[in-house]
Amino acid sequence: MISIKLTQRQRGIIELLIKEDRFFTVSEIAKKINVSNRTVSRELRDLDSYLGYFSCSIDSRSGKGIRFVGSERSRELLLDNIKKSGEIKNYTQSQRMVYILTELLNASEPLKINNFTIELNVTEGTISHDLDRVSERLEKYGCKLIRKPGVGFYVDANESDKRRAIVDLIYENIEETELIDIIRNKDRLSVETRENLVNLISKNTLYELERLLIDNENKLKTTLNDRAYIGLLIHLAIAIDRINKGENIIIDKDYLNILKKCDEYLEAEKLAKAIGKKFNISMPEDEIGYITMHIIGNAGTKTTQIDDEVIMISSRILSNAYSELGLNAKIDRQSIIWLATHLQTALYRIRMNMEIRNPLLEEIKNNYTDIYKVAIKAVNPIEIELGIKMPDSEIAYIAMHIGASVERNRKNFIKYDVLVVCATGMGTATLLSTRLQNEYQNLNIVDVVSSLNIEEVIETTRDIDFIISTIPIDYGKIPLVVVNPLLLSDDKRLIDEFLKNFNIIDKNKGVKTSKSTAKKDLNSLKEYLDAILEVLNNLVVVDMLEKESINSLIDHISSTIGRNEIEVTNIKEGLLRRETLGSTVLDQYNAVLLHAKTTGVDRLIFGAIRLLKPIYIENDGNSNKIDLAIIMLAPKNINNNKLSVMSFLSSKIIEDEKFLFTLRNSEKDMIYELLEDYLNEFYERVHYEN
Repeated sequence: MISIKLTQRQRGIIELLIKEDRFFTVSEIAKKINVSNRTVSRELRDLDSYLGYFSCSIDSRSGKGIRFVGSERSRELLLDNIKKSGEIKNYTQSQRMVYILTELLNASEPLKINNFTIELNVTEGTISHDLDRVSERLEKYGCKLIRKPGVGFYVDANESDKRRAIVDLIYENIEETELIDIIRNKDRLSVETRENLVNLISKNTLYELERLLIDNENKLKTTLNDRAYIGLLIHLAIAIDRINKGENIIIDKDYLNILKKCDEYLEAEKLAKAIGKKFNISMPEDEIGYITMHIIGNAGTKTTQIDDEVIMISSRILSNAYSELGLNAKIDRQSIIWLATHLQTALYRIRMNMEIRNPLLEEIKNNYTDIYKVAIKAVNPIEIELGIKMPDSEIAYIAMHIGASVERNRKNFIKYDVLVVCATGMGTATLLSTRLQNEYQNLNIVDVVSSLNIEEVIETTRDIDFIISTIPIDYGKIPLVVVNPLLLSDDKRLIDEFLKNFNIIDKNKGVKTSKSTAKKDLNSLKEYLDAILEVLNNLVVVDMLEKESINSLIDHISSTIGRNEIEVTNIKEGLLRRETLGSTVLDQYNAVLLHAKTTGVDRLIFGAIRLLKPIYIENDGNSNKIDLAIIMLAPKNINNNKLSVMSFLSSKIIEDEKFLFTLRNSEKDMIYELLEDYLNEFYERVHYEN
């Protein structure tokens, strides 16, 4: 039995995910167990290693949320272990790290390993390994972990860096609402490692400080929001504790002289005087300067006070983001001003090496991954120009502003109707379609088709603005862009240039919904089900195969799948014909997609061939190392409903890295289970549309 203690919240999350067996957003879970989104994200991080013991995991998907993954047997073992291990007081590695960091940052003399082996119920080797990770964590703040045999270990750092590490540790593990409860003397944290965190700040000091701030509220001209108010309390409480220990902060004298000329310095001076009298301490000028920095860095900004430089920076960030999203629209003035209002103090805090906190960071990273990645790219040129590095928390704030601006201006976007074409309409076109949808918000993929069916599709489809194809085709009626199915950087530049010069004549464009889908009747649903069963019943997994070339690999696939000589020949010809158009290589995964529509099969075939030794494929002038082949075969005359099942699996290869990992490493039954999950997801989607 695995003897790791779970928090009550972690138990609740696991039981909820297993019971309802569907995708949940972090917000849904937070509401059901009555905690914040940030708490849920933190608890989920701590669950990863625990679930791994039972061959279970949490599947996280952008735009959908999270879902429990594990076989029925694994679920039973997991739930049984949770019941039996409820009172075992062991700690996860994450909990041990928090405990060790707390003790280290709070210590005034070296600590011994045996102090922790007893308290945390682990061996010296385990603590030594934990200290390696603690050392890496401290280095982020410019702090160094010193280990001296016979003496012990301690933190070597200047006071400013040490305080920054303390503040981050507190905020990462205690909610702002919990901090308020601590201040009000209402709460006793239930998890031992987080109880220990409160040793970094005195509850009584927090309580007395809040009363003092209330009494002196009229002396502070600067209005602080709730988060800034709590931040100031934490900062002051830590300062009082450190001063009592004889640890004073030091600020550059030239910069201190600049701060003294600010109105906020007078406010900080009055506050420091009141604190000194209340707690019987002397607040040095450097501490007053640090309080001044905190007040300036959290002050609200009026529109009229925004620097022209910050407005220009905000405009460029939004412009970069729109370009990354492929959006052709003018950015409204209000979006620029709102972002600039935020950036005014954020840039000050970054330049002053002050922390920026964003309680929604993990939620934005997990649920709005695409817009977060756009924000990273949008700020990169600004970072280089200003010589600064935006922290993740600030990038998440900028992502929120980008998302809000996009929504505000959506009605102004030009959206293009695009047909995606490849040789079969099954493999490479679906890969390309998935990448296009991820990269370009203004492309509406009307359909994904075979080059043989292009005339028929265009005749029955509303106007197509242009075609994006993985192969050259002779079709002069509609503009054409030919790109690699993996949409490489050169291809994106080609599409960007095409969009800049492309004009739509006599067509009213604005926000357009995707083409309406005809109601699917029961026959359609039956076709989907038949296709799903065909995929599951014809799963092919070959392990440790040794071949010397792509041709010999195709020979083996054909003879394995074909049931007679004619089928073997037709499968081989279909795959070789498709390869003459260019191999579909997933070079970052050392994998190749071998797909074709052929008379050699009368059913859908999906599978994976794992090679004992890699082979090399020449593709676009490059030699690609391949040790995994993914097989997708369909009958020559397959209908669109059945083909859409294979297209869906093609998109999963790109969207979900776990799919490729499972195909490469797992037994056939595990691959089968994952396919079941994916295909259930597909069927639920089409059934809902019906």
